Amino acid sequence: MIPEHRLAALLQQVKKTQIANCLYHNTSNSPSLYSDHTCDRNQFPLQTIKTLSNHTDEVYCVKFSHDGKKMASASKDKSIIIWDVKV
Repeated sequence: MIPEHRLAALLQQVKKTQIANCLYHNTSNSPSLYSDHTCDRNQFPLQTIKTLSNHTDEVYCVKFSHDGKKMASASKDKSIIIWDVKV
């Protein structure tokens, strides 16, 4: 028996795989299923916008919230800082 909404689940998996395999992925837009997804290398940010100077040692990990309004950074100094991200 095929589970309910199996096709929708498979299509979501395809989209997630395309995003995971995109080397320069930098958009929150969902990829189209009509063509293979790729982000243009020239649109990838290359300039430093913010220096995380509140840490006293190396920063090991940086993660953005799903809405892109917050960022968390974890450092070797055993601290985690939540940042407000202003676009």
